[in-house]
Amino acid sequence: MQSNKDLINAAYRSMEAKDMKTLGTYFADDFKFTGATPEPMNRQQFIDLMQALTTAMPDWKFNESDISETGDTVRMTLRITGKNTGIVNLPQLGISSAPATGKKVALPPEKIEVVIKNGKIASFNVTSPRGGGVPGIMTQLGIKMPVSTGAR
Repeated sequence: MQSNKDLINAAYRSMEAKDMKTLGTYFADDFKFTGATPEPMNRQQFIDLMQALTTAMPDWKFNESDISETGDTVRMTLRITGKNTGIVNLPQLGISSAPATGKKVALPPEKIEVVIKNGKIASFNVTSPRGGGVPGIMTQLGIKMPVSTGAR
């Protein structure tokens, strides 16, 4: 049986490899993603977001550190990096087909709390500092995000 840390590591490696089909197998049906986007996202919305971000930045890396596990909760720090060499297409956030900028992105350290239930990832909660999360990525790329996206 894999540990909770191993499960999360496998999910991160799937995202970095742009393997969204495998990624989906790690999430509970009622998965919730919060903190790094203007509105919380469900399982499919998060998978779509990761597909779009890793398409826009094919060298996307999470750069995890400070990983600790207490019961069904895993905490860590991420420092996301990548270079925008693909089209940025995030219609769920009101951004459609922004051309590649060639800019490198390096987010500030973000605290992540992941909850595991019944061997699946039930939630990702991101505590993003100023300049973090998806808004931080878009700012670094020079892409304006709409004030309200209506994402749910």
